[in-house]
Amino acid sequence: MKFLKSKSYRDFSKGTWASVAPTLAPENSVSLGLNIDSDVILGALLERKGSTIVTGQLVDGYPVRGLHNHRTNLGTDKLFAVVSDGTNADIYDVVAGTKSLEDDTKDLDTNFLTYLNSTLRLNGTDIAKAFNGTTWVTTGGAFDLANLPTGSKYAIEFKDQVLVAGRTDYPDRVDKSSIANSVTKTVSWTAGTGLGYIIPEQEDGGGRITGLAKVPGYAMFFKRRTLKRWDGSSTFPEDLVNQGSPSQKCIVMCKGMVFWINENDAWASSGGDPKGIGSFMVREIIKSITAANLLNVSGGTDEEHIFWSIPSCTISGETYTNIVLKYNIFQNTWDVRKYATLPRCFCKTLDTSNEVYVTYGDDDGNVLTLDVGTTDNGTSITYSIETQDLEFGQRMFLKEINRLGVLTENVSKGSLMWRNTHRVEDWKSIGTIQNEVEDFNIKIKGNFFQFKITETTDSGQAKFLGLEFPEGITVLENSK
Repeated sequence: MKFLKSKSYRDFSKGTWASVAPTLAPENSVSLGLNIDSDVILGALLERKGSTIVTGQLVDGYPVRGLHNHRTNLGTDKLFAVVSDGTNADIYDVVAGTKSLEDDTKDLDTNFLTYLNSTLRLNGTDIAKAFNGTTWVTTGGAFDLANLPTGSKYAIEFKDQVLVAGRTDYPDRVDKSSIANSVTKTVSWTAGTGLGYIIPEQEDGGGRITGLAKVPGYAMFFKRRTLKRWDGSSTFPEDLVNQGSPSQKCIVMCKGMVFWINENDAWASSGGDPKGIGSFMVREIIKSITAANLLNVSGGTDEEHIFWSIPSCTISGETYTNIVLKYNIFQNTWDVRKYATLPRCFCKTLDTSNEVYVTYGDDDGNVLTLDVGTTDNGTSITYSIETQDLEFGQRMFLKEINRLGVLTENVSKGSLMWRNTHRVEDWKSIGTIQNEVEDFNIKIKGNFFQFKITETTDSGQAKFLGLEFPEGITVLENSK
């Protein structure tokens, strides 16, 4: 019997960890001794913190269609949430749990912009309104509401001008206000410096404008299939690698960059060519999203991570719902998470101590704080960790495992399963993990193996530390 060493390495081309063993052949049932570290995990809906409701449920059974923190240098602080009730849409003061603005058109995604100590509300259908710190107004105010282009859906401030877009009558046009008056703290759509509009290369085949963003030096105009930029005086005709955005909701501005998702990948740009930032696993998830669900992807940030919620995706024959992709900006790493309800919109919020935290509105009328507690608003968290295909050498040869050690922390009733195919129905139970070091006597065979741990818990984060094979892996003749 031979004993062969193995090694593990980081496969940066896929963005995942891979385990590599020496080439094995069925020579005298060669045995391979191997410790597998938890870094070989490919798959996983990983452990996470919970979410806690900010106030009572706003409207049972209806999704939150917009979320915004109105925070100004005058000291006014409000958290607004837009929820339809089946008849109309209302804007709630979330902390107070009361309606702030009533009877907008139902089921419309709503966008906000806080500038000049006021918050503009746009949904593309109802007349533009703004909260001035005391009440909602429909004329005048900081945004010259009576003259703001009708039907606008999206708004940003760039170099002291308000830019709006999303009109059905001019789908590829960006209107721009005057430069803000430093005395009156207002902009105008009828007089002043800077008035006009921009049409960024209208015959580029990119479709209508789907969102606006900005980075230092540029305003960014997203279409469905292309991305344009404007520096305040001229637009640039080139397409930025023809990578657009399906909606305003999935565009996130953070750290002087803009991040978004489309059907090809997750992207980041500081004004130049976008960089694809998705790992192999993340790209597989993104490519599995249907066109309808892609329109419902929503993004948010806590200034360290980017979050994107996905209604559902199907990987290796298994369908997952209420998924959140979490990207670490500084480490260029990803987590994949699953929640009890679907986050429909995110909002970066400051508490009274100026600490940043993330809130999200879900598909059931709740506004919750992300990564707080050990449950999702009282619902225990179910996690699942899956390994990649473990081949232990050449995939063509049959292998046998007779003993398996599983190393964990804070797992008391985890189910351990295995399979040697990619069919959902072929997951088989090995046993229950009840101790930090669990020893299973098994007899399983396959050309490759996948292992899976799943548990429902409300006792905090679980940790998967690794797998051990104290008796090695036996390579057999290629027979069943």
